[in-house]
Amino acid sequence: MDQVDVLIVGGQGTFAGGEYFSEYPDRELSLEYVMRVREKVEDFRYNVVICSGGYTQKETPTLSEAESFLNIWTETMTKPVCPAVLDKVALDSAENVIFGLMALRLKEPRAKLRRIGFFSQWRFKKPRMTGLAADLGIDRRFSFHGHAVADQANAGEAAKAGELRQLESMRTRSDFLLRGKEWVEKRVQRYRHPTIPFVERDVELRKAFPAVFAALDQLERTTVEEIMSASLDMDAHEAIQIVRQRKLLALQAAFWEEVIQERHAFSLIASELEPAQQSSPAGVPSRRGRSGVPRSSKNARLNLAV
Repeated sequence: MDQVDVLIVGGQGTFAGGEYFSEYPDRELSLEYVMRVREKVEDFRYNVVICSGGYTQKETPTLSEAESFLNIWTETMTKPVCPAVLDKVALDSAENVIFGLMALRLKEPRAKLRRIGFFSQWRFKKPRMTGLAADLGIDRRFSFHGHAVADQANAGEAAKAGELRQLESMRTRSDFLLRGKEWVEKRVQRYRHPTIPFVERDVELRKAFPAVFAALDQLERTTVEEIMSASLDMDAHEAIQIVRQRKLLALQAAFWEEVIQERHAFSLIASELEPAQQSSPAGVPSRRGRSGVPRSSKNARLNLAV
């Protein structure tokens, strides 16, 4: 089976007619970042690039950030020599990784994921991305690459300070997966497609990876019943942390089975929990079978070209 070393790149805006559209002020850095993808691929020997980014700009509501990578590469003649996969759904950094890897799995059901890299426009994004990888259980295969430092931003230290505030919120709420209400609202505000409603943008992915989405949905809320069932001998904060850890284990098991498509140590840990702890959270379907992602009956040669 072919092994894939994949580099995920997250969009910052769209590019059409020689013009770059973005809600962020550092357009020249964004273009430079996209043009450096080929260099990063060659330096670290990645063999697939995932261009990740949805419909975010009012000037180009039907053009995704993912497609804009191809437009820039064509304009500047800097396209990486390896195949590219498009994820036209993601709206933030967490979705770049989760939906990006899902897009790859849909494109190539039999590929074996070996190394997973993430190339960010900003180096100061590393803590949030490594935290995300840990929550997904892919940290041992994950590498972070950054392009620019805070001093290169038009906003300078303010950009870094803003990231530090967000990072503190992620750590305090244990939410590197960005499931909190404020992150959902940001995704809604960014979304611009005129005919596909926001709630329907990820329908194809939800059908293909039901256990992952069920586990992600469970992380958006914690009920009193879940806290009470955790333990009667601890305070509420400790109980919430235990409930969240169980839900993360359920997510990791689902992500490895449906997306990575390997059995992982986390599934072995879950199998050793007491019966009351071992059951799936409400709404998380059993993962005894595969996700329904189509599998090729032919050989496992990659078929990734855009």
